[in-house]
Amino acid sequence: MISSSLLSVLVIFSLLQAAAGGDGSASVDVKPQSGVTLRLNAWESVCIYNDATLENELGYFHFLVTSGGNQDIDAKVLDPDDEIIWQADRSSEERIMFKTKKLGTYSFCFSNMMSTLTHKTVTFDAEIGDAINKDMDPLEVSIIKVHEALEEVKQEQMYLRTRERVHRDMAEETNSRVLVFSVLEVAMLLVMGLGQIVYLRQQFEVKRSV
Repeated sequence: MISSSLLSVLVIFSLLQAAAGGDGSASVDVKPQSGVTLRLNAWESVCIYNDATLENELGYFHFLVTSGGNQDIDAKVLDPDDEIIWQADRSSEERIMFKTKKLGTYSFCFSNMMSTLTHKTVTFDAEIGDAINKDMDPLEVSIIKVHEALEEVKQEQMYLRTRERVHRDMAEETNSRVLVFSVLEVAMLLVMGLGQIVYLRQQFEVKRSV
């Protein structure tokens, strides 16, 4: 699927080619962008798949656990023969890049098997492949590079928004805990104060005999 920004650029490129007398044809293979959020229940594993059609294609994998338990999860990347390329246990955030050595389907897997009750929410990006082909002319290559740079900026903004949301949730949770503790502390002081008043009154109370 070609994104709207790249489609607009290619339309402009086609008009320029038509004005210049060219045929305007271009062979572009843009991998789908991710930026997906998953919710994994306890004892649940999920894999996302992406195909590599060429050797030495660039693979990119980034994830961030945004909520749930200790905000950690198990993650791994598998090649088409189900051999582990990369693995992380009980990690909150990782970002890796790798080169594909085999053709076929690569797996990006998350596992929440270590959790017995708590669900986890994970935001991730998983991509394989470049949009640039050897048959493209320099103008097409420049257009694709501009698009890729814009996508990197978009992903970085999404990453920063996710981090901001995580930190905001953490701050709000901390404020809630401080508020509850303060209320309990005030209630305890009131109870202790009333108890002391009652005790002192009993100590200084004059007993009269009838």
